Amino acid sequence: MQRSSSGRGGNQRSHCREHDADAEPPTVNIVIPRTPSSKAIAPYTCRSDAEDASLQLLINHYVTFITQKTVTSPGPRREWFPFAVRESAFFHAMMAGTASHLAYMRNESGDNAEYFYHRGAAISLVNRGIASGKAATEGIIATVAAFTQQESLAAQVKSVRLHLNGMVQLIGLAGGLMSPILRPKTRRRVLQSDLSAAIVLMQPPRLQPTLLDPDVSAYFGPPSYCTIRHARTLGTCLTNFTASQELSEVAVNIYWGLRNISASLEAIQAGTEVADAVEECVQFSDRVEVLERATHTFWYCDAEDSTSSIFRLFGWASLIHIYTVLRELPAELRIMKLVATRIKAEMEKCLNLNVLLATFKDLMLWIIFLGGRVSDVSYKPFFARQAAKILLIINITEDQADILQASQRFLWPERSVLKC
Repeated sequence: MQRSSSGRGGNQRSHCREHDADAEPPTVNIVIPRTPSSKAIAPYTCRSDAEDASLQLLINHYVTFITQKTVTSPGPRREWFPFAVRESAFFHAMMAGTASHLAYMRNESGDNAEYFYHRGAAISLVNRGIASGKAATEGIIATVAAFTQQESLAAQVKSVRLHLNGMVQLIGLAGGLMSPILRPKTRRRVLQSDLSAAIVLMQPPRLQPTLLDPDVSAYFGPPSYCTIRHARTLGTCLTNFTASQELSEVAVNIYWGLRNISASLEAIQAGTEVADAVEECVQFSDRVEVLERATHTFWYCDAEDSTSSIFRLFGWASLIHIYTVLRELPAELRIMKLVATRIKAEMEKCLNLNVLLATFKDLMLWIIFLGGRVSDVSYKPFFARQAAKILLIINITEDQADILQASQRFLWPERSVLKC
């Protein structure tokens, strides 16, 4: 009985297989969108294969290098690309900046075809948003902030002023800097752009943060014993030379911040600290912002007082360190050449320059090396001559390792083995 039953089942299964083989397979329509919805899949319109490959390279550079291996973007860094995917205008502005960054990494001009294409696409989308009456949105404000930052880094004065004014107006239309439509990361980008614009325009920042803790230790962290000792020495020398207790205290705080935040960056690069925190908490970029704001104090001290030159020089050099080290931006940026030009001009008009070189040897050597590194080629001999004066005083003239160590001794005297 079992065999007979099995045979009938086998015949049925064979019959089914023959029936399936004769049947027509069902038709399945597969549609692959060539130009997907910007807010659903991709915030861009596909172009030719070569152009798409270039875009993929930019996206890869931003996600795998700028986001993961630098602290350039305001924190939390990994939230910017998901934000860009939802905001087409900001996506193109971000890709324009990425194209410029990649070009500098390759020792090429930052103003390349990809930069102008994505910048043009972003401007078109912003204009479309303005025309439709939807300009005061987080995406448009972040895009204009990106424009402001890019123009500031390129030291384009007219464009900086244009985009800065537009950014401030849009923020006003949105309800102010603390508007609920602006998330903390967008406020950080806006404030960072405002600071960069202030450097180029030589004016106070237009926007003032309302949530910054007045206690700088919340951002700089507790000072080490070496920091306290060296900061006190610096403060005493500056007070005795300039008779300005107030500015000397600002300089001490900046020195404290430079050391602590630079040490934190070294720890981040070593993998023992993290740069990002929860969006509402203090980010590494917040600490750098507080430090940068402190340097602005020096720009407006009495220009007629020759003793105040040391503060302005210290402030300009600190900005170079902030942008090239703590923000890991290319040293070739035009904004850095602009700051180096101001250092050179300040030194040339300083009547007691030789006194400064002899009194603040370590500080001035640090300033000169930072300025000379980012300056225009035509200005490098000037910085080299001033550095040579100090190196002659401290009896270092040939050994390159000793010269490099001497240039860093102001910030890290305990790391120096020089006996001079």
